[in-house]
Amino acid sequence: MRKRRRKWKLRIRKLSRKTMLYLLSVPLLLVILIKVSTGDEGELVYGAEVTAAPIQNYADEPQPTAEVVWIYPEGYVDLSDLPSIDTKTWEFTLVNALSQDNYLRDSFYPQAEYVEGFQVRVGVGEPLQAMLTACREAGNTVAISRAYMSYYEISYKFNGVASGLADGQGMSYEEAVAKAKTIAHYPGTDEHQLGVAVNFVDGEGEYGSTSPTIQWLTEHCAEYGFILRYPKNKSAQTGWSYTPNQFRYVGKDAAQYIMEKGITLEEFLVAMDNKAAMEERYGALVQETPE
Repeated sequence: MRKRRRKWKLRIRKLSRKTMLYLLSVPLLLVILIKVSTGDEGELVYGAEVTAAPIQNYADEPQPTAEVVWIYPEGYVDLSDLPSIDTKTWEFTLVNALSQDNYLRDSFYPQAEYVEGFQVRVGVGEPLQAMLTACREAGNTVAISRAYMSYYEISYKFNGVASGLADGQGMSYEEAVAKAKTIAHYPGTDEHQLGVAVNFVDGEGEYGSTSPTIQWLTEHCAEYGFILRYPKNKSAQTGWSYTPNQFRYVGKDAAQYIMEKGITLEEFLVAMDNKAAMEERYGALVQETPE
């Protein structure tokens, strides 16, 4: 009898557990069915009732009337219209103190010609003489103050400045050379050695930006293929301070573009190199694209 009672008790316990599990699973199944019919975020899904949302009328809302104007960052210059010019010719030989790659050797001598007693590179003389003539016809007095200089002439001038600083201000040799580099061109970094750079003065010996002669040259130099070599606020690009009376020959097309955009020769050459690289890259891509 006792064995039978124990068996019945065990059966009742097992039945009660199954009943409890069943009762707990019913609410869980109901929750799952509700989510399936409505979606996690209330979005109706297939098989559920769909109610069309009212169409919103935007006609009565105020419409934008102002013209959209793109504001370019300060100092931005659009160089997307670069001219088609071969910058591998002598007119675009770059000389500056920004990199030793741009230094000229002491053995460099250009083929020269004379204009009013000064030497310039062959090819520069005719446009230079035309610019001088036009400047005078406009009522200005103008003269060349510096043109071609050899490496040794530039060295002599630089060493004289450095020596004067060392003697007059008690600087060490290294300090004097460093200071002299801000006053005179270090040998190999002066464009006058190329024979394409020319400095001017007016009849009074003035060469500042207020001189009518220098102003005329700045306004008209591009017509003869020259640019203002060291513009104002561009020393970071050129490696040299503003020099209102020094001009350099680059040819008419390049000169007109550079002066119109207000950029330097360095900026122009970088833009032209980038343009050539893009044309080479995308031209190659176009050629490689299958028909």
